[in-house]
This record gives sequence, C-alpha cells and structure tokens, in this order.
Amino acid sequence: MKIKKIKVSNFKSFESEEITFDDFNVIIGPNASGKSNFVEIFRFIKDVSRYGLENAVSMQGGIEFLKNLTIDKKEIEFELQFYNASGDVMDNKILEMRDILYKFKICFDDIEGQGYKISNEELVKTGAVFDIASTNAEEFLRKRAKMTVEEREQDCENSKKVEFRLKNENGEILVENSAEQYISSEEICPLLAMKKLIEKSNVPQNIQKNISIFPPNKLFLESAHIWKNLSELELENIAIYDFDPKLPKKAVPITGKTELEQDGSNLAIVLKQIFKNGGKDKLQGFIKDLLPAIGDIDVDKSTDKRMFFNICENQCSEKIPSCFISDGTINIISTIIALFFENNHIVIIEEPERNLHPKLMSKLAELLKDASKRKQIIITTHNPELVKYAGLDSLIFISRNESGHSQFSRPSDSEFLKLLLKEIGLDKAYIENLIKN
Repeated sequence: MKIKKIKVSNFKSFESEEITFDDFNVIIGPNASGKSNFVEIFRFIKDVSRYGLENAVSMQGGIEFLKNLTIDKKEIEFELQFYNASGDVMDNKILEMRDILYKFKICFDDIEGQGYKISNEELVKTGAVFDIASTNAEEFLRKRAKMTVEEREQDCENSKKVEFRLKNENGEILVENSAEQYISSEEICPLLAMKKLIEKSNVPQNIQKNISIFPPNKLFLESAHIWKNLSELELENIAIYDFDPKLPKKAVPITGKTELEQDGSNLAIVLKQIFKNGGKDKLQGFIKDLLPAIGDIDVDKSTDKRMFFNICENQCSEKIPSCFISDGTINIISTIIALFFENNHIVIIEEPERNLHPKLMSKLAELLKDASKRKQIIITTHNPELVKYAGLDSLIFISRNESGHSQFSRPSDSEFLKLLLKEIGLDKAYIENLIKN
C-alpha cells in the first residue's frame, strides 16, 4: 500500500496544500520552510491510528499547536489518498479496489479553541471488477502486480467500475456500496452487520435511536481493525526516523524492543535480532558496499547485563566497541536497517546524509532508490550532492509564500528549471537557490 496524495488544511504552517508522491521522494527547502511540519503530518496520522485522536492531539501539545495560528479558521482538514495493488478472486471475477481516499475534519467547538469534535469523515474505496476465468486468476494478478499505477488504470478492458463509500456526518453513519453484489458492506465493515441485526430485532425504535455501535467522537482511523479498508493501510506502522548517532554508541539494557527506535538508540538489540534471524551476511554486504574497510560486526554483553556492538576493520582483528565508532558509520548502519530490515511500507528519514562524506552521496542515493522498489521512501535533506544524485523527478520543494504559509511544489514541473539544468548541475542550482516555487 502506497500513499498517492496528501491534502492538508490549517495544520501548523500550512494553509491549504496538497502534494502527490512517488516511490522515492526527497523533501528540500530553506530552513524554517516547513519540512519538519511536513513530517509532523505523517506523525500525527500515525499517532491517531496507534493511540487515538485524543492522545495524538495531546502528543502534539494540544489543539492550539496543531492549527495554523495565523488563520482564523475553525477546522483542520486532512485528506489522504492511497494506491492498493491487491485483488480478491471471486468465482470467475476479480475485485480490484485500487484507490482508497480517507479524509476527516476536526472542528474547534469552543471560543478558546481548546475543545474539538469530528465534524466530517469519509472513506471511499474505488476499483473495478474484471471478468476472468478462475483458472487464469493467479496469472492475471501476477501481471497486474508488475504494472505501474498508470498502466493499471489504462488496462481496464472487460471491467466494471465499483465504489464503496462510508461517511460520518456529525455522528450519523452513511453507507453507499456499488459493489454489493461482489462484496457486502458487512464484509468491509463488520459492525454494519450488528447494526442490521439491531434494526431487524424487536427492540423499540425509540431505544434503537439511543444504541450506538460506533464510538462517539472517534475517527474510523482509531478503530482501523474494524474497517477492512483502513486496517490494510497499516498507518500505525509508518516509520519516521531522525537518527542521533550518539545514542547507539551507549550500551543498552538487554531487554528492549527489536523494532528500530526512531532515534536508533536500540541499534545493538536490533542487530542481535537480525543476526538471530540469519540476516548478518546480507547486512554486512550492504555495509561493505558503502564502507569497504569494515570487515565484521557483532554484538557483545557487558558484565552488568547491558548490550553493545563492535566492528572489526579489515586490517585489524581487534574489536572496536560502539562507543568509539564514528557517527557516520552508525548513521549508515541505522539507515540500512531502516530501509532493508524493518517491516514498514512507508519509511521517512530526516537528513540521512548527516555525518557522511560527500563521496558517499551517490551510493546513499542508490541505496534509497533500491529500497523504494519495495517500500515508499521519503527523506528530507539539505545536502546538494544528495539532491544531485536523487534526481529532479524525485524532488519536492517546500517554501514560504508571502503570507508566511508553507507550500509544496514539484521542481520537475518547471520548464525554466529544465532549461537551466542544461547549463548548470542540479546541485549548483540548489546551492544558488534557483530551485524555487
């Protein structure tokens, strides 16, 4: 599942902006342009999915730190569009729900703007039903999986468009399903089956009105396991990394998560788990490609039941403990693990080039592009060399407009810039601040 587009309104430094995404995306822009606020869009959505709206708002410091303070508007809006590559086989038909659109509005419901409520929410899933012999289903799905988004949308012969729509309008749940003959609304949302049972029961109408099977003032996203469409997105598993190389140098308790922390602090524990799962050779292959001087990497325990890792260089058999390993080496190891060993379909890394020599930028860009074949990669950077090797088509530029609001643009849409790049390099254009909105 990959994200196609995000639209946000009245969130932090954004007024009303939308941007489309590719498999590999590089966010650039001046300091204080809004790159960190862009990352916070994903963090907020992830936190809503994992902890609920109330906790997610609190983790941002309250509603007053979510909204754009320069806009006199009483709503924050989010719209996310995802691309789905899977299909369900049913007899001689295949149901392929390609696009998922999810949007919601949070309304401030008091004068001070401290309180809030969900004023509108909508989930729309669109796709097509294909007539095909069941014996050819696997081959058909395999062929479709290799297609690009554009190729899938064009190759719709012998298909019928279908749509499922679920709306929450001030607490009232509305359902539209043009695919009912292929997949019931109850299969998509099991709670609708309970609603039907209540409606068919002998419970008096005046009591039925007071029975709510949907949690009040809760987003669909907070109960993603209830909604088949949203649980597929796994938004709670969006990975956001901002590595601090000083933290992995320290020995850590042997008890801890095997999932890489956002700051990389539990790197030793993660390495131990990778080795346990037989991934050591694969990891060392990636490391040697960028840092050929490193011969081996392993994990040790100290006498006080703490864990740290070591490396051995090719010309020396002595182990070098993590506290003496360079920041750049730790950054590279952390980045490789985030890209190739963590099970996340959307990975965001803030400034992965930190502490790395400029000569490594081409290999880092190759690494990021390679990982983007399996998962969606989004990075932020200020490094002109990384910008050069990432390529024009991957760039998303964030800047401030005259009103001070952050705005997105795609430099690849600029014909002037394309002409300019025939004369100077992309890195030079970036340094000279010629990549503008």
